[in-house]
Order: sequence, then C-alpha cells, then structure tokens
Amino acid sequence: MIHLYHSRNESDRWSILPPYFQNFFRSRAVDKIFKGYFTGQVEPFPPIYTVDEVYILLYIHGLHWFLGVFNLVNYTLTIYDSPLSFNCLEKERADVVCHINFAFDHWLRIHGYNADRQLLLYYPFEVIYETDAPQQFGPLGDSRVWVCIYLDSLINKKLLNDGEDTQKIAERMRRQLALLFYDSLLPDSTSDNDFDDEPVIVR
Repeated sequence: MIHLYHSRNESDRWSILPPYFQNFFRSRAVDKIFKGYFTGQVEPFPPIYTVDEVYILLYIHGLHWFLGVFNLVNYTLTIYDSPLSFNCLEKERADVVCHINFAFDHWLRIHGYNADRQLLLYYPFEVIYETDAPQQFGPLGDSRVWVCIYLDSLINKKLLNDGEDTQKIAERMRRQLALLFYDSLLPDSTSDNDFDDEPVIVR
C-alpha cells in the first residue's frame, strides 16, 4: 500500500487508509483513532479535507480481502471485489460493508469533517457494487493481489477492465510486486525482465 503511494502527485485528490483501519473500530474507542491520518500529520497520508476519494482495504476475517472506495463528493461507497459473485461470501461481505459505512462516517464526524451534515439512520454512503471489475480465476488465492490491481488501476487512471485474461493479470501483478519488494535481493538479470514473458508465480 505504501509503495502505491509513490505514484501519487501532491495535487492528486485521493488517499489510501491503512489495512488495519477497519479493525480498530471493532474493539476500541474511536475518539482519537487515526486523527493523524485525518489531519495529514502521518506521512505520506494527505489531510482528508484535501481529497475527493478515500481507498480502504476491507477484510473478511480469515477469508478474504476486497477494496472499498469512498467518494466524498457524491457520498458513495463503491466496492471492488474479485469474486463478487461468490454467494458464500455474500453475508460476510455485506456485514463488513455495513460496518465500515457507518464507522467511516463516524470517523469523519468526530474530526469535524461533516459535523453540520444531518446524521442518517440508514447508510450514510450509497453502496455501489462494481459489477464490471475483472474477476479472479484459477486455483490461487489472489484476493490481496486483486486489491493491488484495483488500486493500481484506479489511482493511476488505467483501464480497469480491458478483457485481458484475468489469470495473466494476477500473475503479472504478483511478479511486479515481487520485483518491487525484492529487486535489491534478486540477481541483476531479473531487474530488466519483461512482464510479458512467462511469469514466475510467487506464492
């Protein structure tokens, strides 16, 4: 996630909250939680009032990761999930989405972002499930890889779905992340590898 921030220009109007943001609201008082992420006092996170979109990594405990995008202009929460049609995840995913919808709105309010906005008893953000997002395929557990794929595409304004084989997309991202994280530890010959070559799958 921090590596993805490296593509952010100072003028970009988006931020990414850390992966553990969601779980803090399940077990702790929220009065002072993540105030530095709201105010921009924690590097490299910009102040929330300077952005239009906030990306947040969401987690079904022990099962699955997916991506939520809060739009602070039109008050929507868009969900990008690589196995969106998996009925076995439907209830757990809905619980996570409901929880983060109210928790994020409350977090904004306690730091004064929308204190004048009427407190709603229904979802403060309209939930949209992105049905055109490419879906994972194959035997690998790729949900975390697909969160990175979605993030990389959205923050860098790449085409989200161009019809390419999704297994190849996931394998290329795995290779890209391996080179990003471990390039200094790999032999020099790997640094110039073409991602279009036969990919090496990192498990």
